[in-house]
Amino acid sequence: MRLNLLLRPALLMTVLATSLNAQQHTTNATGLMETSIAAAPSCGTQHMMRFDRAKALRNTIANAPEVHRQAVALAKGKGVRMMSADEETFFAPDFVTQMWLQIRAVRVHMGNRARIWVDVRDTGRADVKAKLPILIGSLEDSTAAGSRNPRKGIIENDIDVFGPTPTTVGDDYYDFLLFDITDQQILGFFQPTDQTTDEFSNRRNMLYIDSREGLIKTSSVLNTLAHEFQHLIHYGQNPAAELFINEGASEVAGIMCGYPDRKNTSYLRNTNTSMFSFPSDDNGINQAYERALTFMHYLYEQYGEGFLHSVLRTRMMGMSAINDALATAHPTNALAKWEIAGRGFAVANWLQTSDDQRYAYKVNITSTSQPRAKQLRVYSSSNFRRNDTVTVLPYGAAYLIYENPPVLTLKIKGRYHYRVMAIGYRGDEVEVMDFESGQPAVIGSPQDLTRYDRVVLVITELSNATQKITWDVNEGISAIDDETSAGAATRFVAVTPNPVQSTSEISFVNEGKAGVTLELFSPTGEVVRTLMSNESLPAGTHRVPFDATGLAAGMYLARLSEGDRSATHLVIVR
Repeated sequence: MRLNLLLRPALLMTVLATSLNAQQHTTNATGLMETSIAAAPSCGTQHMMRFDRAKALRNTIANAPEVHRQAVALAKGKGVRMMSADEETFFAPDFVTQMWLQIRAVRVHMGNRARIWVDVRDTGRADVKAKLPILIGSLEDSTAAGSRNPRKGIIENDIDVFGPTPTTVGDDYYDFLLFDITDQQILGFFQPTDQTTDEFSNRRNMLYIDSREGLIKTSSVLNTLAHEFQHLIHYGQNPAAELFINEGASEVAGIMCGYPDRKNTSYLRNTNTSMFSFPSDDNGINQAYERALTFMHYLYEQYGEGFLHSVLRTRMMGMSAINDALATAHPTNALAKWEIAGRGFAVANWLQTSDDQRYAYKVNITSTSQPRAKQLRVYSSSNFRRNDTVTVLPYGAAYLIYENPPVLTLKIKGRYHYRVMAIGYRGDEVEVMDFESGQPAVIGSPQDLTRYDRVVLVITELSNATQKITWDVNEGISAIDDETSAGAATRFVAVTPNPVQSTSEISFVNEGKAGVTLELFSPTGEVVRTLMSNESLPAGTHRVPFDATGLAAGMYLARLSEGDRSATHLVIVR
């Protein structure tokens, strides 16, 4: 596949298991079909957020008073946690009964950085014994071939990228407790209580891994370790971090260490959804995890480890946090912002692979059942709507397909910060077109007005707004005229004749308050003629001769600028 990119001004445009439960289909307010996975296995972060500590305390006092007495004694420094040199008791939340458990565990490993503990009830199990050497080696010694550094373990790789772990409790070790987490949907979790001196705190940097469902698949448990370790680091850097960003960073941690374990099927089935929302219901949680994965994975591949390091330290929320992290990681790169990245993200979710890395993923996370973003509508060459509309949610994207379309002119209208792009297919060539908001979009060859085999219209909202985007569709180019309102002080009047065979005249109105510049751009965005350059003109109507001699036949864009005002006009050369 060969890709041509045309960026032309105004012209042309914590760990879900891979095994999924029954899918549920709903239709959202925008008319897109949503696919959700009910009660899929997950990270326990949201369960920890919903864990009612006051209720758990009451339930523990009522149903397990000895556990409560032991917790109080330990908090006062009077209890005994160590049963022997290799045996200890720990407290863990029971998400089903909403009370605290006391787990008696055996230390099965103590390396340079990691201590691994196993519930005494699980030490004799064959699957636990088989998995332990893999867990130990992956935590401390080496990671998979696809890791950012296969010669380092999960702990060191995560710290290298995300930063240091909390230092408020415990010693220099990281403790991992394997036990049967009562909620079968939870594969692992980090609990902030351990970072305090409260009762039921284990007072150490500790992570909890499920010893039953969590050990079924090796890649899943290793992904879980990298995922949960990021949560530990994130808490130390920003305890109030936004859930979407925190989970997204943990999803990337698994990929970064060489253990991709989740596909983004549900997200690609509905990309027109509010980006930072993270519902707690079973029907929406899987889509939110996949959305966070896809979003942070794209930004990591585009902007590197510096972005991940910075995003943990921002105190902002939503897209402000992302832009702050991008600016911190790339202070001299004016393109390191969502306004730019969001366009590439929307196109990449359709193309997936491309010679232009802005529109591609290095590590593929799609499934065969949903290899790219799902289209909202498909039009044939004869049945496309002359007046069309789509409601785009905050930072969402919608895709519309035009099969074998004629050359089309789209006049697109929206109130907020949106962007429209198009992906044109002709044979084995793929062309990405990026249209300036508020300007006409001409879909067809800029050189000879030939047609595409297929065009995918990509509409993405780049702000935290929900808005309706409308567009009028006309065949050919005759519908394009002056794209500045008739009452504007700086505007084109006409290009006569247009199309131009040799010479023509460009007339315009100016305000007379700043220098006037009149330029002609090629389809690739290059200035091919400068008819006026910052010239002082009195307010009124002016006419400028235009000689097209030497220009190749095709479409060009005339741009009129006066101070901070500008207008554009399409010019056809025959």
